[in-house]
Parts: sequence; structure tokens; C-alpha cells
Amino acid sequence: MDQRIQKAIKEIKALLGANSVVNYDHYSGHFQINTEVSPMVGIHLDYFEKYDGSDELNDILEQAGIYLEWEDSSVASAHDD
Repeated sequence: MDQRIQKAIKEIKALLGANSVVNYDHYSGHFQINTEVSPMVGIHLDYFEKYDGSDELNDILEQAGIYLEWEDSSVASAHDD
């Protein structure tokens, strides 16, 4: 896993909670975010209320050159831009 992805994971964990990032190097992306593990996640990413993510989350993703794609209503996967 390259440094830009590692940095993004570290920053996302700080923003959303340590257990929110799962399945590193998953077949469907660099990692996944589980939106059901912490109430903090819903503030920044929610399928129904914050579909595109918060500004803070999107800043982290942009710096890493990745975007999120919803797998289902509770899991979003990170992919290269």
C-alpha cells in the first residue's frame, strides 16, 4: 500500500474513528469505510444524509487522489481517481 493511501487511512481514522476503516487492499478498492460502527461516521458520511461526504472527508480523499463509491448503504470503498 503506498504512502498516500496510508496517510489517507490515518487521517480518516482520526476523523471517523479507528474502527471505521476496514478491509485494506480489498478487491473492490484500497479500503472500505463501514458507516455503522460509530456515530462520528454519520456526521461525515451517510448514504441517506451525507451521500457525497463532508468537506473534511473530501479534502482527505482529494489529497490522496481517491474517491468513495458506495458498495451498499453501509459500506463505501475507496478507489483511485
